[in-house]
Amino acid sequence: VVVLGIYDPKKSYKDLVINLPKQKSKDECSIYSIIEEQKVNQEYYLTQQEIHEIDVWNEFYQGIKEKIIGFPIWEEWFKKTPTADMPLWKADFVKKNNNLYKNNKKFIDEWLKKYNDLNDFSPTLHKMEWQCGTSIKSAWEGLMQKRPSGLRIKRPDCAPALVAIVQVPILGRYKRRMTVRETARLQSFPDKFIPNEIKQQAYKQFGNAVNVDVIKKCATKLFEIK
Repeated sequence: VVVLGIYDPKKSYKDLVINLPKQKSKDECSIYSIIEEQKVNQEYYLTQQEIHEIDVWNEFYQGIKEKIIGFPIWEEWFKKTPTADMPLWKADFVKKNNNLYKNNKKFIDEWLKKYNDLNDFSPTLHKMEWQCGTSIKSAWEGLMQKRPSGLRIKRPDCAPALVAIVQVPILGRYKRRMTVRETARLQSFPDKFIPNEIKQQAYKQFGNAVNVDVIKKCATKLFEIK
């Protein structure tokens, strides 16, 4: 949120009217407008294990009947019901996972058996959030992040938040993470800008940054006010 204001106690009673141009809708945006199309350094590409994990969850989505999922999918709670000490929000999610399992029992049982109950997955990857409705049909068409809440899959219009830690967005189309330069572009830093040579530090800095062009446009509007 950018808050604009002018310090002028004598005019504090006056409204500050700022007219901004029409903003783009999400449908007019595409992450690929700032993405390198050519091959990047190998360090950004997913490992075979990471590709396998995404493939497994993609197979899950393809196999279940429901295509619009409004809750996180928790493999560990498919067959367990809510406990008495569970907060209401969590109990609601567990019940929805129970119903999802019951509605797709044959497929999910075969899926779990095929992949050994996900025992070779990290605890985080026992969870998945499909946040793209029916706008895409495969995880590999979307943007992904491996978060504490699971594998989060979003449509490729607007980038996920650049959190200032290690959850770098994954570009499904290219099976790799966003490069430091691409995250800089998201914040409107020019390509001539030289980021920190330590990659994780650079990601952190761009995650904590504000968008250069947004601030410039807001400041310009502020300075126009008489």
